[in-house]
Amino acid sequence: HMKSSFVSTVPSKFDQVKNDAQIDMGVKMDNIVRPVLCCNGVVYITDSVYAPVSYVAVTAPTLVNDDMNLIRWATEKYGFLAYLYSMDSYYSFILPVDEAFTRYLDPISVAKGEPEYWSFKYDDEHKSVEVIVTDESGKEKETLQAWANSEQALMIQNRLEDLIDQHIIVDDFDLSANGKYYYQTKGKGTVKVLPNAGDGLNIYGGYQLEQGIPVPVPQAKINPAGNGKSYIVSSLTQTPMKSVYSAMGEQAASEDAPYYQFYKLMKESNAFVKDDTYAMSDDWTVDVFNTYHYTIYVPSNDSVLAAIKHGLPTIEQANEFVKENNLTSAKKEEYLDSIRAILHDFVCYHIHDNSVYIGGTEVKDAEYQTGTMNMDERVFRRVRVNADYSSLTVVDGAGRSHSVKVIPENEGVYYNLMTRDYLFNDGDTGGRVDEKDSNISNSKCIETSSFAVIHAINDVLLYDSAQLETYKSRVAQLQEKFKKK
Repeated sequence: HMKSSFVSTVPSKFDQVKNDAQIDMGVKMDNIVRPVLCCNGVVYITDSVYAPVSYVAVTAPTLVNDDMNLIRWATEKYGFLAYLYSMDSYYSFILPVDEAFTRYLDPISVAKGEPEYWSFKYDDEHKSVEVIVTDESGKEKETLQAWANSEQALMIQNRLEDLIDQHIIVDDFDLSANGKYYYQTKGKGTVKVLPNAGDGLNIYGGYQLEQGIPVPVPQAKINPAGNGKSYIVSSLTQTPMKSVYSAMGEQAASEDAPYYQFYKLMKESNAFVKDDTYAMSDDWTVDVFNTYHYTIYVPSNDSVLAAIKHGLPTIEQANEFVKENNLTSAKKEEYLDSIRAILHDFVCYHIHDNSVYIGGTEVKDAEYQTGTMNMDERVFRRVRVNADYSSLTVVDGAGRSHSVKVIPENEGVYYNLMTRDYLFNDGDTGGRVDEKDSNISNSKCIETSSFAVIHAINDVLLYDSAQLETYKSRVAQLQEKFKKK
């Protein structure tokens, strides 16, 4: 630790001396065995070793392993070292070797319906990175070079930053301590971590859960560090490729499918939208999402039908009223929009901020804001949630408690269903899409996204015990307003 300023490192200022990460070095007068005064400074002989942070942080394996060129280059190039060098935090850093970067499934290509795989390579001559893009069959389509031009460099940066964000967890994978096995990443996604049949771990990103293929970590590849542990892997952990719309749709394919009725309401209420400020495919995103992480509760088909029986309107009923009263086109849209607003109010009370997993971070009587606003008080309505490593209960505004039915073979379908809603740009790597162009075929970068976990519950959530009666009265008032005289 050579310091260039004598004045700033005299004994009276030892408590201000920083290490290579600009964190307090921790040297004290008691650690000095003797000083040696030289012609151009002073040498302090100490009784302790003050290792550079780069040698003891979770990134340390990248300094001594020849097969970690890509992650070493990316963490330094994109500013992750300042974050990962913090000795005040505890990290679990999933550390991919170069081989892991040879088969990255590009989310934009999946959204376009033409999946592409990116193979990242470290170029020693340019001290930079290039990418070979291939189709599903392995046929080469193009080459991207981080040193070639700004657009290609931004595309590579966009994907690598997204990847690294999902490989950093500010927590300890301590599976034996309490049963926790879902962990949130720096990028606000989630990974599932389980012990494997051998002596290590299996790690699942959302995409690995969709494919049923884990990323294994042998015990020998788990390295303790001064601020956590690094887990050396030979495959990438990727986030979900399925949106809320597509993941729920798979479980709503027929009338007897578990999510059918609520999924239908979400579509009818316009809770699913195409955001024209971004490029999107035929997929849809949830309108109350805003670059965060969320929980969605899906009530049973029977409970939705019971709610309809007690006052929740439907678009089918609304269309019947329109037909019976021969409403003009303008009046028809006005009436249907009013009914959709009621449905939206109902549906979005089943969506709240923060992803809560069964087996994730324990939650005790936590209040979360939903996507439904109390228009009188201009605040978002709330629910209270309790969750641990084997159960989840949500209490609605009407004081009714609802539980998630936990059956291990149903995990990932009826509860803990992991999703990600992506939004892309239109080819302008510097910003959002133009107003006239939201064509995903031109997209180059992931602009933003929101994560969500989905749980099935036994009954609908109500923010007020009279909510359905209020809906019934509102519909009656609307019909009185619009019916033919």
